[in-house]
Amino acid sequence: MKASYSFLFLLLFISFFTRILFLDSIPQGMYRDEVSVGYNAYSIIKTGKDEFDRNFPFIFEALGDYKLPVIIYLTAPFVFLFGLTDFWVRFPTALIGSLTPFALFLLTKKLFDKRIAMFSAISLAISPWHILFSRSVNESVISVFTSILGIYFLILLFNKWQIKNLILSLLFQVLSVFSYRTQFIFAPLMVLSVTVILFSSSSIKWNLRQKKLAAIGLASFLVILFVTIYSAGITRVKDIGLISSPEIKLILEEQIREDKGTLPFVTRAYHNKIINFAVTLAGNYVSHFDPGYLFFTGDKKSSNNSTPFMGHLLFIDLPFVLIGIYFLIRKDLNRSSTVLFSWLILGPLASSLTVDSPSSLRNLISIVPWAMVIGFGVSKFLDLTSKFKKLKPVLISLLLLFVAYNFVFFLHQFFIHKTVNKPWSRDVGLKEVAYFAKSVEGNFEKITFAQYPDLYIFLLYYQKIDPSFIQKRQENRVFTDRKKEIINLINPRFFLMEKDCALEGESRQVYVCIKDRIPKGVNVLKSIRYADNQPIFTFLEFAPLSDSNNWQFPHGFSEYTENILY
Repeated sequence: MKASYSFLFLLLFISFFTRILFLDSIPQGMYRDEVSVGYNAYSIIKTGKDEFDRNFPFIFEALGDYKLPVIIYLTAPFVFLFGLTDFWVRFPTALIGSLTPFALFLLTKKLFDKRIAMFSAISLAISPWHILFSRSVNESVISVFTSILGIYFLILLFNKWQIKNLILSLLFQVLSVFSYRTQFIFAPLMVLSVTVILFSSSSIKWNLRQKKLAAIGLASFLVILFVTIYSAGITRVKDIGLISSPEIKLILEEQIREDKGTLPFVTRAYHNKIINFAVTLAGNYVSHFDPGYLFFTGDKKSSNNSTPFMGHLLFIDLPFVLIGIYFLIRKDLNRSSTVLFSWLILGPLASSLTVDSPSSLRNLISIVPWAMVIGFGVSKFLDLTSKFKKLKPVLISLLLLFVAYNFVFFLHQFFIHKTVNKPWSRDVGLKEVAYFAKSVEGNFEKITFAQYPDLYIFLLYYQKIDPSFIQKRQENRVFTDRKKEIINLINPRFFLMEKDCALEGESRQVYVCIKDRIPKGVNVLKSIRYADNQPIFTFLEFAPLSDSNNWQFPHGFSEYTENILY
C-alpha cells in the first residue's frame, strides 16, 4: 500500500512539475487562440456574454472560427479567482494534462494489470508529445482526459452493471465531444468498438431494464453528438479538410492535362476525385505511424506542434514499442489488447482527413495507446531480464540511466531550444506591443498599427478591456471587417495602416511597424525583439531629430521602402 502511494505521489509530482514550471513564459508568446479563450472566459465571468455580446453561448465564435465550449467555461473560474494572466489562462489545460497519467493508470490497470498501468502512466507523464500540448491552452488535452475516463467507466459498466458507471461514461464522452472536433469521429467509433469487443468476448447478462437504460444512454450520446456537429458549423473543416483541398484539385488537374491523347474513359477511371482522395487519405493515415515522425522529427509542417530536433516520443521508447507490439500480438492477444489496438487504429482517422497530416495536435488522442504499448513493453522487458538474475540489476540501472538521459535531453530541447527555435511561428511580442501602447497612449494623438492577424484580440486581452465596454460600443454596429474596425472601438486613438510600415507621418503620432525595416530618419521609441535580437515590432515617430545628418539605422534594421516585397 505504501509503495502505491509513493508511486502515485511521484507520478503526480512529475506530471505537475513538467507541465507547470515556467508555464506563463514557455512556450514563448501566447498564441492567438489561447488569448481568444482567455478573453472570452474573462468576458463570460464579467458579463455572462462572449465578445460578440451573446449570452452564455454553447458555441463560441472566435477569430473567424467556432470554438467548442469546454475549454472556455473551464478557464472562466480560474480567471475569476486569479485574474486574466497568461499563467492562469494556461493553467486549466496544464492541470488536466497533469492528471491525465493518473486517469491512464486507472484505465490500463482495468485492461491489463497494475505493473503495466504504472509503466504506462509514467510513460505518459514524461511524454514530450503530451507535455508540449499540456503547456498551452489546448482543447485536445481536455479531450484525451475525458476520453480515457469515458472508456474507463464504459469498461466498468460491462464488468459490473451500475447506473453510476453508465452516467459517468456518458458524461465524459459528451465532454470529449464538447472539447475537440476530432472527437466527432473518434468518440462514437471508439465507443462502438469497445462495445462490440466486450459484448462478443464475455457473457454479459443484463436484464430488460438495464438494456433499455444502456440504449437510452447510447441514443442520448448520438443525439448530443449530431447536435454538436451541427451547432459547431463546418468553417474549420472547409479550411483544412481534404475534400476542399486546393492541392488535391491542382494535382488532379495536372494528371488530366498529362493524359492528353488518352481515351477519356481511361482518364476518368484513373484520375478522379475519389481515387485522389482515397490515395491521399491512405498516405496521411500511414504517415502517423512513421517511426521517423514519432521518434526523430515530429511535425515538419508546424514547429509549434513539435519539440526542436526530436520526435513526439522519447528515443528510448522505440525498443519498448517493438517489444510491446510483439508480445501483444504474438502472446497476449485478448479483449484488452484488442481494445488497445482499436484505439491505436482509430486515433489518426480524424487527423488523416486534413491537409496538413500528420498532425500531432489532431492525433494527440493516439498518445494513449502508445503509452500503453510502451508500458506493456517495459513490463515484458523486465520479465525477460528475470532470466539473467546476476545481470538484472545492471540492466535495470542502465534502463533508468537511458530514460533519465533521454528525458533530460527533452527538457533541454524544450526549455532552452524551443524559446529561440523558429519563434516567428508563434505570436511573440504582442504582449509587449499592447503594454507599451497602453503606456504611451496619453502622450500621442494617434497610435497606428501595421496590420497583424487578429491584433484586436491581443489588445483586448493584454489591456484587459472591460467586456461590457466593448459590447456596448459594437452594439447595433454593422462591421465590414470586424477584426480591423474593432481596433478603433477599443481605443479612439488606435488606427490601422495598410502597410508593414509608413514612409512618412505626422508629429505627435506613433507608428507600430513589423519586421526589420523602418524608414530612414525616424525616432525609435521602442524595439521589441526575438530572443536572437531580431526585431519583431518597432514603435517609432517622425518627429525631427536633433542631429539627422548623423542618423544611423538601429542594430538589426534596414531601410523600408514601398517597393519592398515581403
